[in-house]
Amino acid sequence: MDTLTPSFSSPPMEETWRNEVLPDDILTQILTYVPPKPLTRFKLVSKSFLTLINHPTFLHLHLHRHRHRSSTTSLAAIHHSSSTLTLHTLHLPTPNNSISPEITKLPLPFTPKTSPPNLIGSCHGIVCVSAFPDFVALVNPVTRTFHNMAFPPLHPDGYTRSHWVVFGFGFDEFDADFRVLRVDQVHNLGGEELVGPREAQVFSLKSNSWKKVDDFPYFLSHPMSHGKYFCNSLHWIATTTHPAVFNITGLLWRGRLDDFVYDYVLVVFDLHLDKFRVLPLPDYGVDDLVVPRLSVGVLGECLFVQVEHGARFKRCVDVWVMREYGVKESWIKLLSFPYMEVRRELLPITTLALSSRGNEVLMQLGEECFWLEVGSGKITDVVIDGGLPFLLELISGHTCCFGAVLFVESLVCLSCRLEAGDVKKNSNGQKKRGGLLSSRFKLK
Repeated sequence: MDTLTPSFSSPPMEETWRNEVLPDDILTQILTYVPPKPLTRFKLVSKSFLTLINHPTFLHLHLHRHRHRSSTTSLAAIHHSSSTLTLHTLHLPTPNNSISPEITKLPLPFTPKTSPPNLIGSCHGIVCVSAFPDFVALVNPVTRTFHNMAFPPLHPDGYTRSHWVVFGFGFDEFDADFRVLRVDQVHNLGGEELVGPREAQVFSLKSNSWKKVDDFPYFLSHPMSHGKYFCNSLHWIATTTHPAVFNITGLLWRGRLDDFVYDYVLVVFDLHLDKFRVLPLPDYGVDDLVVPRLSVGVLGECLFVQVEHGARFKRCVDVWVMREYGVKESWIKLLSFPYMEVRRELLPITTLALSSRGNEVLMQLGEECFWLEVGSGKITDVVIDGGLPFLLELISGHTCCFGAVLFVESLVCLSCRLEAGDVKKNSNGQKKRGGLLSSRFKLK
């Protein structure tokens, strides 16, 4: 059995009830092994249980234990119909298990009006979702709570403007604060300077407010390139020069689908210091006439960079992993495979997660999802009812948006509760009841 972190004391039990058999520290350790959903019901056992489970120390210990001991891979995904927005949480079976994933569906009280919804990211059981400029919100599907934040104003007038607005979502471990970074890259369609300011603002959940920070130091490489959270920081693939030429309609145009970004850099934003810096990229050694596409993410406990390179029908995918954060020499190539040997469709591909065994990588191509075994290249399809959300738009080029992120359940409560849809159904049609207990109590 794991031992508790020495720097944390057990949460206090109130005098209204005491367990005469088990000491408080032993009871605390036992409860940290209980999954989040049953614990929301344990809050009704007594005031002492409520105090213990809502205590920040217990929340930290519980999250740490389940984040590192979970034997399943879970995803969060956003599904959008003409009238509803629904958050799906999917618990995937192990790669050698053929059963369908368990899916829990949670209707959300947000209505996209001007743009499709985007799943920005997930951190400590909280999911960040946005449909710019309609809303940006944080949601915990386990406690059925959410927080809707107002947008700060866009860049002031003075440009014939087209905006690339991207976000990053993470948790500042030093201040114990969830934060959202928004980067607004303004394109001047009529003047000499193609790309204008790249203003950055940070939202703090603690203060419930936005503040301006230093401008994004490089150029966004993609209008959907949301930051990835790792090591108390957010990460982007950016470019050192403007990535596109705009015509009078404001649409992306370079003549060739594969030739629209170049001169890559790995940009990092420290959520505690509110500062940008750069990490070294791997020497991926691509020597093609066609400029490669790079993306960044997290596999297990490591940062990774995915490199797609080669001509369209000879496309290859390499996945590089940084074993020691910030050290250029620690980059290793984990995966390398010809695109057409994995799938015949010419759709963008993304790396999602590492299996609990550490030798399979979960990947998404279009709406499909599959495990790819490291070394052998063996493919195991994951059959998901309705598929994973995926948006592909042609804007005189290629714009895509993947709608799934890695997800870990937690007990963190946000400021508002979700009222509707207390009875849920999973993918097999079985009814589930949730949210009635956890929504009564908030962690202040």
